[in-house]
Amino acid sequence: MIFLTLLGVDATYFIKSEDTHTGDWASAHVIHELKTSHLYNKLDYQYIMLKRKIQLKDITKFQWLIELKYIKENEKNTLEKVKEQGLKQLEMYSESKMVKEELDGENLKKVLIVVVGKRAINIY
Repeated sequence: MIFLTLLGVDATYFIKSEDTHTGDWASAHVIHELKTSHLYNKLDYQYIMLKRKIQLKDITKFQWLIELKYIKENEKNTLEKVKEQGLKQLEMYSESKMVKEELDGENLKKVLIVVVGKRAINIY
């Protein structure tokens, strides 16, 4: 959730994130409203879509799909499996109707970020 907050402060992109519990996409302002509710700690947002704002199109070359994964330190031997799963999920999202309609496939970049424990960050 800190990552989403940092992206929101910048205001360069429209931000959408999927609630992995319900499968619903939420815009950044909805996520911000939920932060103040009692449901905040129960939310698990892992998929982030960054859509270029029309007024900033000249300075934002890419649109992004970001998949976030976390592995506990004592489960780091599952990194390859989690990596494969995350890359497949990114591909599935990039082919989805919603992403195609929202981003038009224009200059789309996909990134998988896997955090292992408190120290290791892997980017694919």
